[in-house]
Amino acid sequence: MKKVVIVSIILALVACVLIAGCTNISGKPPVRVTYYYSEGCGDCAKVDADLKNLTDIYQHGEFTLTKYNVAVEQSRYHDDIQKYNCEDVVPVVIVDNDCISGYTDSMKLRIQKAIGNRTV
Repeated sequence: MKKVVIVSIILALVACVLIAGCTNISGKPPVRVTYYYSEGCGDCAKVDADLKNLTDIYQHGEFTLTKYNVAVEQSRYHDDIQKYNCEDVVPVVIVDNDCISGYTDSMKLRIQKAIGNRTV
């Protein structure tokens, strides 16, 4: 009987962790951010810094970040720029279904706005 209670508690705790890991503090699924970069790209280095800063701001699972090197993931990159109607210019950041291609000084704000629109 004691083993059944312990196993039940462990299963309940595992279920809580799994459920909490699939949502953020607001209970919504996290925003998917996909980032394509090129090695040695100066603008990509700026986006890296911006995304790191956003990762520090959104610490409660508001978004998930997946990074791909275009040279390594060429097929995935070309599939995604067609799928999301992106301009073929790195860096490329896809926030859920919204594409931001090329770098501008307002890119961080545009990414943050796209994340904020989903997490509000």
